[in-house]
Amino acid sequence: MMNLIKQNGPFCLVASAAMILDTTIEQLHKEIGHDGTEIWWPPNHMRGIHIQEIQDCCLRRNTCLYPVEREPLLAPDDQTEPRGYMSNPIIRLYYAILLHPAILITYNHAVAWNGSMVFDPKGVVASFDDYSFSEAWILGNV
Repeated sequence: MMNLIKQNGPFCLVASAAMILDTTIEQLHKEIGHDGTEIWWPPNHMRGIHIQEIQDCCLRRNTCLYPVEREPLLAPDDQTEPRGYMSNPIIRLYYAILLHPAILITYNHAVAWNGSMVFDPKGVVASFDDYSFSEAWILGNV
């Protein structure tokens, strides 16, 4: 059973990770060594937290995040426009995460997935169809 954790500040990725790892935002910030709010790009752009920093927290727990792109693209070289090869990529993403905990990524937001429902750190439990996801990071064993 996943517990909804509400983000307090710009912490949707860490809150989502805390939900799938059954820990707290504060614990993950401690493990990572920062909370991502340091200004790296003036005048006010924060450092943020990279998904690989979350991956490191997972690895310390003998788990791993496995990436699944919504629509993988192919191109023979850097000068050629990439093309998708799937007729219905959202169905692929949905079946990849079905019954597996994951972090789901939209254009500018991260949410937790318990295998059947979205746990949005904005304070909402919702359906997969309520969002437009670009990728998933499925939690699994190493």
